[in-house]
Amino acid sequence: LKETLNSDLYLAKLWDIRTLGFVGDSSVSEDVRPFLTSPDYPLREAAVLALCRLRDLDSSASLIGALNDRRTAVRQAAALGLALLRPGKNEKMMSSLLIAINDQHAALRAAAASALGEIGDAQAIEALEKATADVQDSVAVAATAARAVASNESAEPQLLILLASGRPRVAVEAARQLARGGGE
Repeated sequence: LKETLNSDLYLAKLWDIRTLGFVGDSSVSEDVRPFLTSPDYPLREAAVLALCRLRDLDSSASLIGALNDRRTAVRQAAALGLALLRPGKNEKMMSSLLIAINDQHAALRAAAASALGEIGDAQAIEALEKATADVQDSVAVAATAARAVASNESAEPQLLILLASGRPRVAVEAARQLARGGGE
């Protein structure tokens, strides 16, 4: 697989990056990282997702850099990857996530909330508290669950309140979080 990463065949590269994320280990991270600066956003997104799946802590700096990508899908994947990797607090990561939680795209705000929940410091909790009132239901629910994680509390009581909120979409998102175990 690694040999075709240098190929001129675009789809072969894209396929191989994605495949390496599933079947590779941290030793392939160095082969994947250069695609984070590709002019083609599908290659950048595939590289971010592959690095997330590889769970290589050495890639956290690369994922932090991807939080500033011009494409929302790449930023969202990077935020989710950082939530999975849990690299610990980093000032550049914090500032990028605090910007992302206020982005115009709801999916990115929800992903940033998840990552901030894993950081769990006062600044993250403050941002999550504000995000629990987000107009987008999925963001409000993600922020509620992430705030509970950040505070080392169970999210179940807050999610049950959202479940009974009278807002159908909020209730559905809260039920999804509870079904996924997001209330623990």
